[in-house]
Amino acid sequence: MKEHALNELNVLTETALAVLRQRWIETAEQLLGAAATPEGKAGLQGLLACDGAALEVVLARLGAVVGPALQAELARPVVAGKLGLIIPENPPERPGAG
Repeated sequence: MKEHALNELNVLTETALAVLRQRWIETAEQLLGAAATPEGKAGLQGLLACDGAALEVVLARLGAVVGPALQAELARPVVAGKLGLIIPENPPERPGAG
C-alpha cells in the first residue's frame, strides 16, 4: 500500500503537521485511522485546535487522496490485540484450594 505523506498534500498547516508528527502521525492513512472512532476525532480536534466541521473537511480531502475503498477500510476501528483478562495456560494453584 502506498502511503501519502501529509507534508506533501497541502491539506494541513505546518503547525498542525508538527503537532501530528509529535504523535507519530505522518501519513494520510494514519490520520484517517486515528479518526475512526468518535474519541479519535475528539482527540484530533483537541490536538489540531479545530472544530468538528473543520476536521471533517480535512478528512474528506484526505479520503479523496487515498480513495473511497481505503478510506472506508480505515474508518472501521480494528482491535489491535487481545482484550480481557489474561489467564495463564497453567495457573498456579490458589493457597488453601483443594
